[in-house]
Amino acid sequence: MNETSVAPKTSSFPWAAVLLTALVVGILVFIGQELRFRSIIKKLQSTAQTSTATVTPTSSVPTTDSKVVSPAATDATVAETVDQTAIKAAITTAMAAKYKKDESEVKITLSQVTADFAKGSVSFGDEMGGGWLLAAKVNDKWKIVDDGNGVIDCAVIKPFNFPTDMVSECYDTATQALIER
Repeated sequence: MNETSVAPKTSSFPWAAVLLTALVVGILVFIGQELRFRSIIKKLQSTAQTSTATVTPTSSVPTTDSKVVSPAATDATVAETVDQTAIKAAITTAMAAKYKKDESEVKITLSQVTADFAKGSVSFGDEMGGGWLLAAKVNDKWKIVDDGNGVIDCAVIKPFNFPTDMVSECYDTATQALIER
């Protein structure tokens, strides 16, 4: 008999390279998520602090009898301190009442605040999503003007005369067009 030596069969697929690549990608994803999480925490902490806002006293807000009260127009801009913590608490209370939720379930983040208007986002409980919100001060109380996930309805916000830098566009249901304010 003729004996021939047979070398063991080896795989030519580079398993070590695939595993090393997967490990590196996993570490990079983890680092990216950690940095994103830290920036979100920093942003949330900064919105909870009191800030100074510029308010132009030419806004109009509806009164209880649905008339619009317009202060005298002026070119002067009045700078005043806005207590964002108190405004956030008042808006949280209003949102909890609107949706019949406990205030502890309502999570509000304010992105723009003046003495009479606020814009931000809202979520409830542990839900991952949420929506935008617009609030206005009416008769010294904060009122949720509108909130949702879609476009802002022009007819809903018109009586409040939100600043255009806060609401730059809205949807006109009559013309079915997006309106730049």
